[in-house]
Amino acid sequence: MIVRRNFWIAFVLFILNISLNAIFHQIFLQRLAILLGLIMLVGFIWAELSLQGVRFFRTSKHLRYNCGEVFEENYIIRNDSRFRKLWLSVLDKSNFAAKPASRSITLIKGKTSLFFQSLFVLASRGEYQLGPSLLQSGDPFGFFSKQYMVEPVDSVLVLPYSVPMEVEWNPKGDLSGGKAHREYKSLASMNATTVREYKPGDALKKIHWKTSIRTQKWMVKEFEQDPLANIWIVLDGDSTYYISGNNELRSELLLPSDAYRYEPQYFLPKDNFEYAVCTAATLIDYFDRMGRGVGLLFEGNRKFKIVPEKGNRQKSKLLEALAFINPITDVPLASVLKSQSSRISKGNSTIVISSNRNDELIGTMNSLKRKGIDTHFIFIDPKSFSGKVDDLTNNNVIYETAIPTLIIQYGENLSKKLSGFLMEG
Repeated sequence: MIVRRNFWIAFVLFILNISLNAIFHQIFLQRLAILLGLIMLVGFIWAELSLQGVRFFRTSKHLRYNCGEVFEENYIIRNDSRFRKLWLSVLDKSNFAAKPASRSITLIKGKTSLFFQSLFVLASRGEYQLGPSLLQSGDPFGFFSKQYMVEPVDSVLVLPYSVPMEVEWNPKGDLSGGKAHREYKSLASMNATTVREYKPGDALKKIHWKTSIRTQKWMVKEFEQDPLANIWIVLDGDSTYYISGNNELRSELLLPSDAYRYEPQYFLPKDNFEYAVCTAATLIDYFDRMGRGVGLLFEGNRKFKIVPEKGNRQKSKLLEALAFINPITDVPLASVLKSQSSRISKGNSTIVISSNRNDELIGTMNSLKRKGIDTHFIFIDPKSFSGKVDDLTNNNVIYETAIPTLIIQYGENLSKKLSGFLMEG
């Protein structure tokens, strides 16, 4: 129970009337004191019962969305008591920027339910709880306020935005000549070539029972890698080179009449890390449609080392990972690439996405290329996000390396830039 300012004003008048009546003994003062006391008592009882029998529910038809899509959330307020509720306020405490559930409702009849909904455009990736929601009500005099918190039941996952691409890129692996590369991964091809000792994480269906019995050790089948090259997306998680602008996107509330005519339009914020995430999501979606195995390497607020695989399940896993990532300090990409280079097999292709191009990173990418790993570099120019124009806009290489490089600046058409880069690469 929250005591409001009006109560203290009434309480001071009540004490003042009692004091004056003790001095002057006037019947008017006695009646006024009794009236104020009754009003305060009625207000307390009213407020205490104001939320009795009230239930609040918020649900969504879907729990997975993409940035730029319209999110529809439904709300139900149910009054299970037989008494009418004078007013009810709903305060949205969720991590949605728009606070869609916040509203005030008056005169809720007993044994009835009210239904309403909110529609708004999802502007940023991440996980959002459907709540908590704070219900408030009170007495008609404004003396007391009663409230309780409705904890969230579900959450909504907003996947990063990706742009459509219509080009075709086919980097070939080294298997076209018949040479087999063996790689530690859960799925490769249907052709088993050898066996090896069991390692934690191997699927039970890959156990070779005859060899295991003969050697008295658990042995698993090792498969030949698919002739088409797998793709590793390597995303820089070092915040040193990322610049966040002041024009952060806000969720746009829509009317129901506007929602059905709404054409998805999404503009990336002035944040080069969000450009990097969008680029990674676009490439994941593109290579999945091409039937390629795609993996992800990222070290930042979270660490993801997801080996390349094919299929919608892998695509969902990668996009979900991108929904949660953020950069932190002291995680240089060159060190990450060096420590994880053993996971990237010869014949694979690597696409490095970063706003850093120091000598150490360039040298590490050259080492990958000498190892037989087809390496490409997408540079998100941080100067363009700080208002400065970079002088390497049209270069296809950085310094004197043989690494094909794409430079992306703020406000550029990502679909056009990435399509042209893949066609050339």
